[in-house]
Amino acid sequence: MSSLDGAIEQAIGVILFSIAVVLLVVGAGRINKLSKAMTVERVSEGDIAYESVADLTYPDDEVTYAELMVILSSALQYDLDIDGVLIDADTYTPALISEYAIPVFSHYRQTMQFDSDGKVSYITYRGY
Repeated sequence: MSSLDGAIEQAIGVILFSIAVVLLVVGAGRINKLSKAMTVERVSEGDIAYESVADLTYPDDEVTYAELMVILSSALQYDLDIDGVLIDADTYTPALISEYAIPVFSHYRQTMQFDSDGKVSYITYRGY
């Protein structure tokens, strides 16, 4: 009886091993298909790294107060006029953000002001 038990154990072992190998091959194939699909999808999206819902719901010239604070939390490229509060890009640092009396509105309308050469001279934000 012990030789029959050993043969059954070996047969079950071979069957389980075969199932494991089949599942491994099928899983590797699925992972390969998924990685190819993700690569094709990334290329077709134009390499968009981040897109927020706010970009889809607000017009291009609207900025929320939170987004304005994010802008002020980094170095500025242009001078800003936020409801009469003038911020010079050359002298501004994010550490100075608390020194400006920026009025709090839920939304601001952003307008770019251009010089005679067509370059942005400063950006105005008007709250509403």
